[in-house]
Amino acid sequence: MIPRTDNRGSTTADNAVKLVVGIAVLGLLSAFLLPVAVNAIYADTTTTTQQATLETVDVNGELNATLDSTTAGTDATYTLESGDQSITNTITVGSNATFSFDRGDVVVTVTDSTSDNATAEYEYAKDFAYSSGASALWGILGLLLVLGAFLFVVGMALRNK
Repeated sequence: MIPRTDNRGSTTADNAVKLVVGIAVLGLLSAFLLPVAVNAIYADTTTTTQQATLETVDVNGELNATLDSTTAGTDATYTLESGDQSITNTITVGSNATFSFDRGDVVVTVTDSTSDNATAEYEYAKDFAYSSGASALWGILGLLLVLGAFLFVVGMALRNK
């Protein structure tokens, strides 16, 4: 007679090991990759424009910039408009100024100016052009990504049950 081997517990043990290893790998990947993903999605946006004096450009859906005047090689005066707010600043070439709106701050850096045009770089949050409700979604994006990863692991665990 051939002796029987009992392997009833090995399937449960194998599944438990697979689940623990899966959770550990997903936890490590989440710890390193989620901050990178959130930073890439939520980081500031930079736009560079060259415009003539008295020209208005659309920087984004809620921000317009008008170059009011320039002094060759010295400075440029910009008026930024967002919604019903309008802010004017004179910025020296090579430096920046912060325009504080209800929607957030916009940092303008003038890189060049001539007698009739100037080049400026605008830095603003990606959610600047969104409503406050849509902006709130960006604020909880990291939590949503972590929750998604957690639900994925729970789904794997329930499937292997």
